[in-house]
Amino acid sequence: MTRLLAIALVLPVLLSVRPVLGEQQAPGSGAGKLQTAPADGDTPQALFSRANEAWFAGRHDEACTLYQDALDQVGGRLSPPLVYNLGNCRYREGRLGEAMWHFAVAARADDPQVAARAANNLETTRKALVEKHKKKIEKGIFRYDESHGIAYALFTLLGGTLLLVLFLLFSVPLFAGLFLWTFARSTRAATVGRILFLSVLAPALLAGALYFGRAVVDATYRFGIVTGQEARLLDAPSSDATFRPLPEGLEVRILLHNENGFYKLQMSDGRTGYASDGEVRPLDPPGTL
Repeated sequence: MTRLLAIALVLPVLLSVRPVLGEQQAPGSGAGKLQTAPADGDTPQALFSRANEAWFAGRHDEACTLYQDALDQVGGRLSPPLVYNLGNCRYREGRLGEAMWHFAVAARADDPQVAARAANNLETTRKALVEKHKKKIEKGIFRYDESHGIAYALFTLLGGTLLLVLFLLFSVPLFAGLFLWTFARSTRAATVGRILFLSVLAPALLAGALYFGRAVVDATYRFGIVTGQEARLLDAPSSDATFRPLPEGLEVRILLHNENGFYKLQMSDGRTGYASDGEVRPLDPPGTL
């Protein structure tokens, strides 16, 4: 049932994404193009079809409401193309932090078309945020720095899958060389084994270290987007604590979430603070379609 629901949501919406921010592409016709199936009632597919029709007719507010209703119908489980469209809605509404979150989630989609277009809109929204808060940035009130330390930068240079492949590729000649060096009866074979082993030892160790480092980073680093337009970085998990302004749309590291409704955050410079969980949205939502 879940798979059928995913197909009903994802296939129609793929026709409505395009790299121009704030615009959805009308469903095409002809060979090789997907068609939006007719839908009745208030099912997610029906809501999505009506949202598309409203968007293409220029009724953007109505379309955005229907897109949100479609998402609510499936309990918040995320279809990346639908999230992409909602990002366009939030951009049009001027809720740039919310738009950043939607595009960041959609940019993680497995579908390269959706991911590429979401990444493009993510960058466009980031530039709009910098322009919106230009005066605060010039005064040093806001600082859009999303680096997360040397270790994070090092271990995320390459993807985990690529690092695993490299580690395995170097491991094969590494152990083959070690075997020859240790057990070969011929002096020449032992010499070849020693040379082979020593020549791939350093890259194999490096690939292994980067791979396991990446695994640790992926397991321990959790990020979120500041979605509140007037968000605050508090010195303590209390609304009455002293605070500094927290830039809208900034990616932050989430350290923990307490029972009082506050996230403990870490900034790029290592400083920590707290923010209401209504002002920050994690980038690892609980479920996707």
